[in-house]
Amino acid sequence: MPTVEGVQQIGLMGGEGEVFYSDLVFNGGHDRFIIPGGQSNLRNVTFNGCVTGLNLQTSTTVTAQGVAFNGCSTAIQMFIATGAVSLIESSLKNSTAAGSLILENVEYQNVTILVQLVGKGAALAGGTSTIVGWGQGNKLQDNIASNFSGSLSPMKRPSGFLQPGSQKWFSQAKPGYESLAVKLFISARSAGTSGDGLTDDTAALKAAIFVAVAQSKVLFLDHGSYKLANPANAERLNSSTVLGTQGGTASAILIQHNLASSTSGVGGYWDVYTRVGRWEGSELPVTQCPTTPGVKKPPVNANCVAAFMSMHITKSATRAYLENC
Repeated sequence: MPTVEGVQQIGLMGGEGEVFYSDLVFNGGHDRFIIPGGQSNLRNVTFNGCVTGLNLQTSTTVTAQGVAFNGCSTAIQMFIATGAVSLIESSLKNSTAAGSLILENVEYQNVTILVQLVGKGAALAGGTSTIVGWGQGNKLQDNIASNFSGSLSPMKRPSGFLQPGSQKWFSQAKPGYESLAVKLFISARSAGTSGDGLTDDTAALKAAIFVAVAQSKVLFLDHGSYKLANPANAERLNSSTVLGTQGGTASAILIQHNLASSTSGVGGYWDVYTRVGRWEGSELPVTQCPTTPGVKKPPVNANCVAAFMSMHITKSATRAYLENC
């Protein structure tokens, strides 16, 4: 988008609710990213040459990691009396001005004013430096609410959660597979699965996994619903998958992570979700499995006892990475 004076273009209007955004770059424009409300998480987002980077409205809670503001007149504009913003391991460069605001391990270069209240002076002066920990807003201690503004002790960072040789939290972008040729993928449908939500795909999916491993290829799950009547070790997940149970599934574990990753890699999950009941086809309707909040010892219906656990990470597993899960 243009960077000329008087530009009015808006880049992206976010949705309300719980939303995750990652690996985005915004160039030019006025309000590059407007978040009207809800809870949003941002990772690896860059704003270049815009008037306002993040425009936060109403009651908004935002956690942002690895966000860069380069040459923006205002990095973050908050029109909120409630809500909170946490900016972690981010950077601001060449900006004229930048509820509750938390800054942790934030680098800034050639910034005139880092934090400024509307109609008031600078709450935090600019310059070129790194903020270890700083915040302002409301806090609750011993059930007593009060305002705060000033330096904060940053969160402790265990070495296992950090980038190798760095004090930054570990993060990794969702694989795009753009460097792989089409011939290096195997379609689950082409390998014999149905994906219609009715046919038992257990055997076909297991066979497809073994073929993909033997040929060092990526197994692609075509859009659909794959029913696994005997799911033990039937599926290896990576991204963009929803797992659910059907009917009574007492003691079931939807995901079990056993992978012992090398020091240079992770066993990653991106956009992987679990759903237990209350979805079309779950065979757990409210009429059959009603809620009983007023009953101390409700009768147990075996057909309504769903999964025991959404995810189990075993003791032997190492370097599991979950993003937007």
